[in-house]
Amino acid sequence: TGTAQWTQIQTTNAPSARAGSAAAYDSARGQTVLFGGEVGFSFSDETWTYDGRDWSQAAPATKPKGRAEAALVMDSLRGVVLMYGGNAGGGPWGGPANDETWEWNGTDWKMLTPAATPGGLTRAGAAFDIGRNRLVVYGGVPDSSFPIASGNTWEFDGTTWTQITPADPPGPREGASMCYDVARNRVVMFGGLDPQVGGFKDTWEYDGAAWTRLPASVSGPVARTMGRMVYDTNRKVCILHGGMDPLNGNILNDVWQFDGKAWTLKTSEGAVGSPPKRGGAAVAWDFGRNKLVVFGGDGGSSTTLMND
Repeated sequence: TGTAQWTQIQTTNAPSARAGSAAAYDSARGQTVLFGGEVGFSFSDETWTYDGRDWSQAAPATKPKGRAEAALVMDSLRGVVLMYGGNAGGGPWGGPANDETWEWNGTDWKMLTPAATPGGLTRAGAAFDIGRNRLVVYGGVPDSSFPIASGNTWEFDGTTWTQITPADPPGPREGASMCYDVARNRVVMFGGLDPQVGGFKDTWEYDGAAWTRLPASVSGPVARTMGRMVYDTNRKVCILHGGMDPLNGNILNDVWQFDGKAWTLKTSEGAVGSPPKRGGAAVAWDFGRNKLVVFGGDGGSSTTLMND
């Protein structure tokens, strides 16, 4: 117990400054994996790993093309990191989202060829349901040139994608924060943005059959889009970090935790010792060391990219 503390890690090596990288903790190899991101006006196709001390750039024989805001999760059953979708460019305002499914085995990338796919999504919420061995993806944007968010639920079982049609889903949204609550066997989702309506500050749970909105009394974080949420396996809580306030565009750097019943503020907005505000940071939970790992992001524009 005690006050949550941030510590800046000084590494010998590091990816270049970027935002929108995808990150996940590779439990089979005990390291955080980072892929891609937006570097200025281009998209990186680099794969990096972080062991808690330093970053190492991987040299895979096969690799996906560069992209940002892809979904990246650990498939703990099969021992691979899964990646889906992302924004791979296509014009000054983006374009159709990527529709590829890839897996990383610690050495190389392999593109999978499922019979069905979601059709391409970027900024989708994603979590790996360990209880059912499924990658769950919700919402996202099929084409970043046209800000129309999806309201669909998709699952990937390692072979193919299946669209799930639960009653009363959360509705269209992009940039929702998602993680899998291992203790309660639920996917948890917070917030997001429907460009046609506005931002959300609601909390939802998905059990593989239905989405359930938690009562309004379960209040906590302000509305946000593109916040990052991970599961703390040690304390058995979901941790939400940062994001952007959809009302005014302000970047947030607070930290909240959710125990299945209530949200608790761990570090307030602008708390002493917190990292400088950033959007599009790469975030993962290193459960080998019980640490929340945050890398890079931007301070409000493509000219203020970070690599801390």
